[in-house]
Amino acid sequence: MTTPRSVDLARIAVGTVLLSTPGLPGRLTRTPTGPRTRLVSRLLGARYVVQGGAGAVVRDPLLPWVDAGVDALHAASMLAVVGLDRSHRRLALTSAAFALACAWGDLVTPNPNPAPRAVRRAAR
Repeated sequence: MTTPRSVDLARIAVGTVLLSTPGLPGRLTRTPTGPRTRLVSRLLGARYVVQGGAGAVVRDPLLPWVDAGVDALHAASMLAVVGLDRSHRRLALTSAAFALACAWGDLVTPNPNPAPRAVRRAAR
């Protein structure tokens, strides 16, 4: 059995909230949310649940690096939204901050489920 990392549990928790209440982030950041924003929130929530679930199950030493790259790319895209759409500035900054926190968590949290020795040798 694998032990999930705290960053993966955070992704699953935030993803579940985004899936179940996609308008909540907009209300918390005082950002107007329409159907498109709520759809994007749901899609992001689904991505976080899948990414967190994979991180909790997959035993690959490269996975934290891939996760960090995905979150860094997401943060960069949210910073672009900040520059392009002032009405969603707070929401995009909040999303970027969470993504960067997850990327940081991926890089500094040791993997409690290292790959078996045979897999590590084969990866060399």
